[in-house]
Amino acid sequence: MDRKTKTNNEYNLSNFLINKERTILSNNKVFEKQITYPSDIDDNGVYKGMTDNNMIEYPIEVREYVDNKLVKGELNTFKEFNNKYLPYEKYQVETNTPLTSFNIFDGNKDSKYPTLPKLKYNVYGSNGRINEIVQNDGTSIVYLWGYYNEYPIAEIKNSTLNDVINNLGISIDNLSSSITPDMTKVDGLRAKLPNALINTYIYKPLVGIVTAKDSRGVVTTYNYDDFNRLMNIKDLNGKTLKSFDYHYKQ
Repeated sequence: MDRKTKTNNEYNLSNFLINKERTILSNNKVFEKQITYPSDIDDNGVYKGMTDNNMIEYPIEVREYVDNKLVKGELNTFKEFNNKYLPYEKYQVETNTPLTSFNIFDGNKDSKYPTLPKLKYNVYGSNGRINEIVQNDGTSIVYLWGYYNEYPIAEIKNSTLNDVINNLGISIDNLSSSITPDMTKVDGLRAKLPNALINTYIYKPLVGIVTAKDSRGVVTTYNYDDFNRLMNIKDLNGKTLKSFDYHYKQ
């Protein structure tokens, strides 16, 4: 993008957030970003529910224009699940040929967006934690949770949630609600799903990650001092990859 020379912002009077950023570039072209929030969408469903629950700061659609022609659009839809409003589908349109017409999202997306979303937040657990994301190439990313649903303990690529459930040997609800998740069952997925790329994580609750094991089985450890501050990160051979020092002014 050409160097900007002047920017003006306009604000949404219902939430006092920026809904237009207008920049005059050095070549005298005008770049404008427009943002649609839940309160801008006149519906009696999800977006009204988000507004009523004070979820007003989430950008639903972001559009970028050059000289009033659209060059990029991103749409993030939401859905209601167990009385929570959660991300559902992400769409993107990006074009080298600027579009002269484009309909602002009003509950219905413009036809210039692809039919399939770039990402679909496909399955949530009962607590609202994401369990499966489906990408536009049809592949899935599965997330398992533990420690009373507080921390993600596994990220699994190249497998579906159903495959994970069928091979885990414990329900994902029992796994996520446990104070100390059964990582032997989680790590057992590496043999049962040989084509999957599995990263696993062990935590010290309220402190941070203690151990990470990547898809190759390589382990990284995180060590903390007596004040629960991260002290160093070491590889599987005990070599320090990074260390942290804390100093206080006298």
